Amino acid sequence: MNPHHPSVQQRQQAVREYLKEGFPVSITAKQTGLSRKRVYDIANRDNLPFNRPVTANSNTEKSIIEMKFAGFPAETIGAVHRMAIPYVEAVLERAKTRILKDQHPQCPHEP
Repeated sequence: MNPHHPSVQQRQQAVREYLKEGFPVSITAKQTGLSRKRVYDIANRDNLPFNRPVTANSNTEKSIIEMKFAGFPAETIGAVHRMAIPYVEAVLERAKTRILKDQHPQCPHEP
C-alpha cells in the first residue's frame, strides 16, 4: 500500500499517539491492526518509546528508581529507557506504592 495513503498515515499517527501515551507495543499493535514488527519499525524510524513491560524488582525498575533519586527528570529517564513520560511516572508510582506497603503493612487491628 502507498505510504502516503491517508489510511496508512492515520495508522502511523495512531501508533505515535499510543506510544507517546505510554501504551506498550503489543497493545498499540492490537489497537491499530498492525503487526508488532511494524509498530517497532515505526517507533524506530520516528524515535518513539517502546514502553516495554517493567516487572517489580527488575533491573530496569531499579535503574529507573536510581535515576529518579539521583535527580533525573522523567524526560531523561524515558529517553534512556525508551519509555513515554506517563509510563515512567506509572512505573515509579507502582514501585512507590509497593515499597511503602512492604515497609508499613497494615496493623492487624486496623480495618
